Amino acid sequence: MDGFMRRISRNIFVGTIILFAVLLLSACGENEIPTDVLLANSLMEATKGNWEKAAENSSAVLAKDKNNIHALILQALAIHNTDRLQEAMDSISAAVKLAPGNFHAQYLKGYFAYRAGKYQDAVRPLAIANNLKPDDINTLTLLAQTHYKLKNDRLAVSYYKKMAIHPKYRTSALPVNALGILFARSNPRLAQRYFEEAEKRAKTTPHLITDLNRAIFHELNRNNKQAVFYFKRFVSVTKGKAEYDSLREQVLKHLNTL
Repeated sequence: MDGFMRRISRNIFVGTIILFAVLLLSACGENEIPTDVLLANSLMEATKGNWEKAAENSSAVLAKDKNNIHALILQALAIHNTDRLQEAMDSISAAVKLAPGNFHAQYLKGYFAYRAGKYQDAVRPLAIANNLKPDDINTLTLLAQTHYKLKNDRLAVSYYKKMAIHPKYRTSALPVNALGILFARSNPRLAQRYFEEAEKRAKTTPHLITDLNRAIFHELNRNNKQAVFYFKRFVSVTKGKAEYDSLREQVLKHLNTL
């Protein structure tokens, strides 16, 4: 999985940890203490990155209570981090069935589907998660990328626009540059406006966005040799920069068509 998506996974995991911590502080009663202790142990191991032990403890909870929504979500997170994606998908699907109004369950179902390359399957749970928390930037980002993968340009544009005005990305060049890419063929004038906005935002690293913009405009002008030069320079300069992973992946795939 690319670095950008790993960061998204960590962010959603932290939110889930906070939710669990609050719930555990209001334990159900004396008869439930063993289950609560197992959940607490699972959380502790997860925060340490001991995913196998976290999975073992959450599985022990589920052996006592197969419908424990918190254990299902935590188990899905843990086994996802031990490269058992299908098992993680099974656990989170069970959680969604039990609690369709749970943001974390819906988000993770969409995220796991995206990771598996099942982009169409990712749309519905991500849309539900977005309805539950409209301002969650991870969900907006993943919806934009999912619809881009599905070539649903109109929907991809709508989510990139929401990203562009989100507090986290309000000064970032990435979402507006993505909008420029999406409009590069259908509406070059509009694409140019987005690219200009991207360059204004990218004051700290202007060459990265400039290289990509130049490549696209050279391609629009049917100067593929220069387009390839700038595309390759963008790929080279952004290596190791996780925030550019999604764009770099798109550029590498596009290069194969030139």
